[in-house]
Amino acid sequence: MTFLGDASVERAVGGLGLDVDVLPSPLDLGPRLVEAIQEAMAETGGDPAAAGPLVQERMTAWARDVAAPTAEAVRRLRPAALLTSLFGVEVLHLLSPSVPWAVINSTFALGGDPQRPLHEDFGPRAVPLIAR
Repeated sequence: MTFLGDASVERAVGGLGLDVDVLPSPLDLGPRLVEAIQEAMAETGGDPAAAGPLVQERMTAWARDVAAPTAEAVRRLRPAALLTSLFGVEVLHLLSPSVPWAVINSTFALGGDPQRPLHEDFGPRAVPLIAR
C-alpha cells in the first residue's frame, strides 16, 4: 500500500512505516482550500451560498494541478485499486483511471438514493463541492 498526498498525509501515516509519495508543497490541500474559502467569502461579501460555486471552481483548479503527479504515480505504481477522500474524486474523474476506485470519507456517507436534499445536511458553501 502506498499513500499519495500532501504533507498532512505524510504526517498522519509516515510514522507508521507506510510508503508515502508526497506531492509538491504548492499542491497541499489545506492551504489551497482555506485560501479558496477566504477569497470566495471576500468576493461574495460573506454570502456562503454565493461563495460555494467559487470554492468549487478553485477546488477544480486544484484538482487539475494534482492530476498530473497523480497520473504519474498511478503509471509508476500500477495499483490494483485507488482509494480517495472526497477532494480526490475530481482528481480521479480527470484521470479516468483504468483501475477501480472508491471514496472513503470519515465524517459522512454519500451515495445511493439520498433520503433528503443535500442542502438539508450541508451548509450552502459546501453543497457545490459535495454535489460535484
